[in-house]
Amino acid sequence: MKLKNFTTLLIAFIMALGLNAQNGGIKKRWNIKADYYSYGNNDIANKMQNIVLEGNYGVFKTLEIGGYAGYGFGSRNDFLYGANLNLHILPMLIKSSNLRLDIYTSGKLGMCNSKKKYYNMPPIKQNELTWGCYLGVSYYLFKIFGVFIETGYEQNIGTESYSFNKQTTVVEFNTHFGITFKF
Repeated sequence: MKLKNFTTLLIAFIMALGLNAQNGGIKKRWNIKADYYSYGNNDIANKMQNIVLEGNYGVFKTLEIGGYAGYGFGSRNDFLYGANLNLHILPMLIKSSNLRLDIYTSGKLGMCNSKKKYYNMPPIKQNELTWGCYLGVSYYLFKIFGVFIETGYEQNIGTESYSFNKQTTVVEFNTHFGITFKF
């Protein structure tokens, strides 16, 4: 119940900020995203699911910089955080400040703090550098609220091969999706 009230208040706050949304493109604009993605094979014991909150600020007409933080759960517990850069393609091609569609490329560089426990053994802890390169599309259903999907390659900590208490890393094709707010 507390989570539902918190979520409702957070959405109301973000929408209130959006009442002063700028019509002038990406520069000096905030963009907040909440996204979900999963990776690993179809074996439920090795599947990871991630929820991430991302914030970006428009520094130029076509460029946003920002950061992200999130939590991964499944075969282990992960805490994800890092920086990202978004290059928006449509403003280079179309001169309009009120587009509902947004096409962009995104690069992310961050860390994953991972912990997994095996039966009676001490937990395996690891800090791993992660990265990703994506192509994304957002569609704004309203002036400040929209949905997005990003697809591309990313490096994740492997869930299948544990040897000598060391996890492997895998590079795989993945898709992120979620909601976005701009103000």
